[in-house]
Amino acid sequence: MKIIFLDIDGVLNTDDNWGKREPKEASTPHCIAALNKITNATGAKIVVSSAWRIDRTVQQLKDILAEMGVIGEVIGKTPSLDGQRVTEIKAWISMNLGDWPESFITIDDEWIGDSDEFQAIHIKPYYREGLTEAQADQAITLLGGEN
Repeated sequence: MKIIFLDIDGVLNTDDNWGKREPKEASTPHCIAALNKITNATGAKIVVSSAWRIDRTVQQLKDILAEMGVIGEVIGKTPSLDGQRVTEIKAWISMNLGDWPESFITIDDEWIGDSDEFQAIHIKPYYREGLTEAQADQAITLLGGEN
């Protein structure tokens, strides 16, 4: 299984629509297109690691992302632990897979915590631009897909 641990603010939107909570208003088309390019090329599943996961069910997150235009399959959300994404991602992997997936990446516009093993697979969009097509190509390569 290939997995994308996905942040939302600063990744699927830019500072132009930051903080808006209506899904269509809170997303930027080129960012959504970039994510869809990744999931189309790799078959990667999505695990939401964004603060948007707090107080929302996985089904609610699926609905929100679908309304934004995301076509990839959402299979879960990371637990809310110590606020460090690396710790939360490792916990999700342990609880849901037991072992490392075939390949995975993190897409987050912020620092995800101290872990050298994660730095090589971390795509870090600039929050003013969100996820770009060039970053999508990088993600596809990291996940072992075809550009």
